[in-house]
Amino acid sequence: MTVQDLIEASARECGALFAGRTLATGEYANSIIALNALLGQLSIEGLTVFSIVRDALTLTGATAYTIGTGATFNTARPEKIRSAAVIVSGGSMPCQVVSPEKFSEIIDRTVTGAFADFLCCDYAFPTANIYLWPAPASGTLELFSVKPLAAVANLSDTISFPPGYETAIKYNLAVVLATELPGAKLTDATLKLAETTKAAVGAMNAAALGAPGPPRGPGPQRPLQATDIEQQVAR
Repeated sequence: MTVQDLIEASARECGALFAGRTLATGEYANSIIALNALLGQLSIEGLTVFSIVRDALTLTGATAYTIGTGATFNTARPEKIRSAAVIVSGGSMPCQVVSPEKFSEIIDRTVTGAFADFLCCDYAFPTANIYLWPAPASGTLELFSVKPLAAVANLSDTISFPPGYETAIKYNLAVVLATELPGAKLTDATLKLAETTKAAVGAMNAAALGAPGPPRGPGPQRPLQATDIEQQVAR
């Protein structure tokens, strides 16, 4: 299916495209913008993203790394990091993904070690920042994260989704296009299908991917002290 095929199917569903009428160039352009906005919305909802992506990122001893297209970690900016681990010489140690509030309790940010206990991501846009403590001198950071659904650029672009996605996107795009295209009029049936097909995709992904696992340990409940650092260095 091409982007044009999807837009026209959605336009027909909302009554804006019918026999004898074609979409104008500007209407196609606005529809592409609407489709990308919908894909972005689905991306931040989590369960409507159909895969967890694994990245293997080279560590250089820094305490912080940028992540995003063209950043130090040159990969798509994650919407949500599900789990993380540091791999050194074939050995892997998970690190707890913590909130900025928890990470700010660390007193000495200069501590280094073979592995990292904690990872914090600020999810800044378009480039996010990842902070590690202690800072591994080398190795690989393994991230499993939710990545955004890819945006489209041209009507001729080919799009491919797992079963069920094209239907859900078609009906939900029809709802969005109803506010963009002249003559559109949504039916109750289309609104219901947009809701139920989206819910079905979310339920399928919840069963396949599961909810994020519990954090490793309770996390720092107090500011980290010198003894904590000494234990970490010894390890």
